[in-house]
Amino acid sequence: MSLKNIVGDLPKAVIHGLMLLSGTALAQLIPALLSPALTRIYSPADFGIFAITFAILGVLAPIVCLRYDIAIVLPHNDDEASRLIVLCFAIAFALALLSMVGCAVFWFFAPTPKSAAIAAPLIAMIPIGVFLLGLQKVGQSWSLRRKDFKIQSAALLTQAGVSIVTQIVLGFFWGSNPFFLIVGAQIGLFASVVVFLVALRSHVISDITPNVSTGGLISTFHQYIRFPLYTAPYAFAGQAASRATLVILSTLASAGVVGQYALAQRVVFLPLSTVMGTASQVFYSRVARRLSDPRLQSTIRWTLVSSALILGPFFALAFIYAESIFAFVFGERWSQAGGFALLLIAPSMLITLTAWMDRVYDVLARQRLALLMEIANDSVALGALIVILLITHSAIFAVAGFAVATVGFYLIWTFVTLQLINVRAIVFFEFVSTLAFVVLSLLAVAKLVAFLSANSWICAATLMALASAYIVAGARHAWRGLGSMTPRAAER
Repeated sequence: MSLKNIVGDLPKAVIHGLMLLSGTALAQLIPALLSPALTRIYSPADFGIFAITFAILGVLAPIVCLRYDIAIVLPHNDDEASRLIVLCFAIAFALALLSMVGCAVFWFFAPTPKSAAIAAPLIAMIPIGVFLLGLQKVGQSWSLRRKDFKIQSAALLTQAGVSIVTQIVLGFFWGSNPFFLIVGAQIGLFASVVVFLVALRSHVISDITPNVSTGGLISTFHQYIRFPLYTAPYAFAGQAASRATLVILSTLASAGVVGQYALAQRVVFLPLSTVMGTASQVFYSRVARRLSDPRLQSTIRWTLVSSALILGPFFALAFIYAESIFAFVFGERWSQAGGFALLLIAPSMLITLTAWMDRVYDVLARQRLALLMEIANDSVALGALIVILLITHSAIFAVAGFAVATVGFYLIWTFVTLQLINVRAIVFFEFVSTLAFVVLSLLAVAKLVAFLSANSWICAATLMALASAYIVAGARHAWRGLGSMTPRAAER
């Protein structure tokens, strides 16, 4: 079979995934390439204040529509989806007003000078950000329902480009100030909403008035009540685990440490936001109404193994060279971020390779189980962070404890998720053993070559050769899997 025929016969889910992945990757590549300019304009303390406010917005992000936005993909008719959209608009607006009141109260009654310092940034970031995020999430879910992945890619690219360019321009001309980072993020978010509203206006907004009634909204609210009851707390808890680390560090450490950690988190979790975000949306759009597809088990198997072979080497190399890369790329004053990055690589790797299956719990209506597991993870991981930080007064040791707890949770989470969709246990062990072999072999070779030769170039060349071999093997495995999914292969 020729390359042209295979590509032409690929399932639409794969084509959509590649389309969205390309846009998402470019959207992440733009700020990644321009981040060194930001770190030379803004100080770690400025990044710390921005990171704290952005973390609070990130924690609120999953609940800006109480997760009714996720349900937009599920109804079989557009009238019901339109009612969900109206619910999302109303909830986002109400929560924006509520957050404005909350920020104002915090400003007037801030308990400490340190907390008072972030009151004004919170007012600038949270209320507007909550409403814009609500609009953005509606646009994402509607485009996912219509399988219009081009609009998603365009919105992501617009947000990334506008945000980073605005931040650089403001900082370059008027100096380092955390408010410029906040303004840039808000303008970028607004730009992405504008892109989505173009599609919503032509497909949805014109139909809202004749198709939506108060009774229909109330009925829809109750019909999908499990989303605010279980999915919203689950998503909130998931964000709390990663974002709350910044809040805890800001309370028990300095703004500079928060800025160092925030940069490490932003860079290390870049693959997570790129790969997992794309895979999760495509996976959800494919299985929302067809989880019983007999090809699902084989698709999950080759996806997990292929991703371990292809992405595992990148994480291993990042672990080996993290501290040197951070000092070189971002400047010497950001060297501590390299140490944090070293610790965050393992959890980022595991989440990137597995968390795209999280929508299984929504499709199976098992959100309560997902919520309980996430609460357990947050309690252990954040508890470890706080206890170790209080005992040792070392942010490095505390983040190490947080990382170990997170890795343990996602191993358990992956096993449970695969069992829920009746994937054989051997698939889990095959994935874990493949990933462990790839990473540990690269780390062992790095130690061996460094011991035998002091030449860093020889070490780097050897590692690149071994990593390339794994990536090629993973690409071949993925290609065979894609070939087996084509209609022609099914006919044979």
